[in-house]
Amino acid sequence: MKILHIGKYGEISQIIGDEAHKRGHIYTNISQLDISIQYTDRLTINGKNIDFLDYDIYLLRGIKRNIAEIIAVYLNFHKKIVIDSDLTFKKILDFKNIYPPEENISIPFPPFILFPTNKDIENFEYPAILKDTYGKKGKNVYFVKSAKEVKNIIEKQSDILFMLQKYIESIKEIRIIFIGDKIIPIGIEKINDEKVIKNIYQGAKGSPYKLSKREFQIAKQCKELSKLDIGGIDLIISKDNEYFVLEINRAPVFLEFNIATGIKVEKEILDFMEEKYNYK
Repeated sequence: MKILHIGKYGEISQIIGDEAHKRGHIYTNISQLDISIQYTDRLTINGKNIDFLDYDIYLLRGIKRNIAEIIAVYLNFHKKIVIDSDLTFKKILDFKNIYPPEENISIPFPPFILFPTNKDIENFEYPAILKDTYGKKGKNVYFVKSAKEVKNIIEKQSDILFMLQKYIESIKEIRIIFIGDKIIPIGIEKINDEKVIKNIYQGAKGSPYKLSKREFQIAKQCKELSKLDIGGIDLIISKDNEYFVLEINRAPVFLEFNIATGIKVEKEILDFMEEKYNYK
C-alpha cells in the first residue's frame, strides 16, 4: 500500500511512517508547503518530487481547513481514498453537535460564545476560558477573570478568532482517542495541579484511565456526530460530578497517550488505513 501523508514533518509523522515501513508499505510525508495547487482550465495539484496521484491512500493531518478541503475534492474526483478529508487543527464546535439530529444523542458542552462582541464580553460570567477557535498545543488559551482582561487579549491579538467558554471547575480531565469505529477504552487523565489549563504541551502529564460506561457512551456520541475518522476528545468531570466535553480535536497528539497507556495509536491508525484500503 502506498501512503501519502500530507502534513507537518515531526515526531508524529515519523512514528506513523516507521509503523508503515514495518508493515511493508511505502510511506511518504510531504508538508503543506510542498503542495502546488493550480487552476487554468481545470484544477491540478502537484507535490514536490512526487507523482501526487500515484498513491493508494491519503492521510491529511493538521493542515489548514481550506487547503484540506481543496485537496479532498481533487482526490475524491480522482477516486482516491482520503482519511479525514477536511482534517484541521480546528476544534469541533458547530451546530450539528449543539443540535444533534437524534433525540437520544446529546453532547454536554460548557456554554460558550463564538467571536464574542463587547456586549457578550461584558455580560459573561467570570472566571472563564478564552481560547483560539483554531488553536493547537494549548496556545492562545487563557484563564480570564474579568471583561477587561478579555478585551485586552482580543485587542492585542485581533487576527485570532476567539471563543469565550464558561469555566467549569473540574476534578478530572480525560483525553479519549477514537480511530474509525473503534473507541480506545483506555484514556489518559491529565495531571497538572499548578495550572488551570491542563495541556500536555504546557507540562501536564497523563496517567492511564479506564473509561466508565457513561464516558464510553459520550465518546461514541462525539465520534458519531463529528463524522471524523480520527479524533481526540477532551472530557472533564466537574466538582458536581457532571460531564462536559471541552473539545473534539481533529488532529490529536498521541505521544503522551502512548507512553501512559502502552497503546500504540500509530498501529491503530495503520490498522484502520489497511482496513479502509482493502475494503475499497
